[in-house]
Amino acid sequence: MYFLCKQCNTYILRKEEFTGLIMLLLQRGLCCFLAYDDPPKLTQNQWSILAIAGISNLFRSYDGLVSTVAVSQIQEDLHISEEDIGLVYAAVRFGIVPALLVAMLSDIHGRRKVLLISTGIYIVFTSSTGFTTNLNQFIGFQFIAKMFSSVQNTVYSVLILEALNDENRGWAIGLYQSFSAFGGSIALMLFAVFGGFRWGWRVMYIVSFTELFLLRYMYRNLPESGIIMKAWAETVHVEERLPVNSLSLFREAVLSNLKPVYLLFLSYPKRFLGCTTIAAIDGFATAPADLFKIKFMQELHGLSPHDISMIIFVSGVGAILCFTLAGKLSDKYGRKPLLIGFKTLLTASIVLYYTVPGKWFIVFLILIMQSTFVLATVSATYFGECFPTSFRSTAIAWLGVVFTLSGSLGLVAEKQLFLVVGDHYIASACFASIGIFSIPVLVFMLPETAGYNLETVS
Repeated sequence: MYFLCKQCNTYILRKEEFTGLIMLLLQRGLCCFLAYDDPPKLTQNQWSILAIAGISNLFRSYDGLVSTVAVSQIQEDLHISEEDIGLVYAAVRFGIVPALLVAMLSDIHGRRKVLLISTGIYIVFTSSTGFTTNLNQFIGFQFIAKMFSSVQNTVYSVLILEALNDENRGWAIGLYQSFSAFGGSIALMLFAVFGGFRWGWRVMYIVSFTELFLLRYMYRNLPESGIIMKAWAETVHVEERLPVNSLSLFREAVLSNLKPVYLLFLSYPKRFLGCTTIAAIDGFATAPADLFKIKFMQELHGLSPHDISMIIFVSGVGAILCFTLAGKLSDKYGRKPLLIGFKTLLTASIVLYYTVPGKWFIVFLILIMQSTFVLATVSATYFGECFPTSFRSTAIAWLGVVFTLSGSLGLVAEKQLFLVVGDHYIASACFASIGIFSIPVLVFMLPETAGYNLETVS
């Protein structure tokens, strides 16, 4: 594992053993702390997938939180008006639309290839956001970064579901999601240092370039999905194509990627409509509240970037345990009971966060964060389990598109309500209350999936 350096006479870790060390720390460090007395019995490939996916999620959550905590600084530096700030972020969110087409390619060309390409493009554009000089550049760079970030999240979730055993899927998704707490912590620490400067948000984006140096080691060990390889082995490809022009090739590519959505609807109409409705309601209801959460503390309560970072950091201390514990509980007691309970808690907490007097908002901020952590874990597992292997990437990508587009519509609608009430925060509380209507859809239209084999559920 080590070799002796002849120049400095010290033992140095071999490059090829870097991933092995990460696996050891992951297995014997994190996992013993997170809801397991001893790590589950997983193969080396399974641990590799979890480690690589987790580190990638760390960077994506870091970048995502930067755009939220630094919204006031971005607004000031790029001269964005108060009534247009929601529209700017709505435009960025539309990057998830083309992400649907790219994520579908992983059902055809494999998870690994799509992840490698999308990760490289994502790193370039999210890091380059720090060098933008005007609003149009900011929207364009973040649009592309959002697109490939969504691709990664979709394909990694699918890869984990396909690689893990039935009894460990919820826990594995929880571990994957828990890495976002580390990314968020890094973003908060940098916000405490640079948040007081008008240009501080630029430094925070540029830091994302470090992902290039870390993932070059990790991606050597990213395996392909075993289910995809099995499907390839059982499929005989005999294709003879006549020469066609580039326009015909483009049309064929678009149609071939949209076809899975149509087939998904035909094969599972009730589940398709149920999941789509839930994603639409949740996105529309929570987008305004999520965007203005930090701005609310800065402007209405007069908190400094350092104070905000400390409050959120302390509030999120239990995030790692919350992620994996939620996955473990959903494996044992079912996905739907946890989803129903925490959807209700999240809706009530958002409304009270924006409306209670004094410092009580901190209590409800903690409840918002914990509810969000639980729902992120259980939802990612549940909606992936509702559909079979051949449609899983398509389904998760589709739901991501619906959630994000409905969130964009929520931000556009929030502007109209803001012009009436003159307050972003009252408007956000009103929109959050709509989220409660997704619960009846979950209860009556979708099955329980915990503890069942993926093919049995499908």
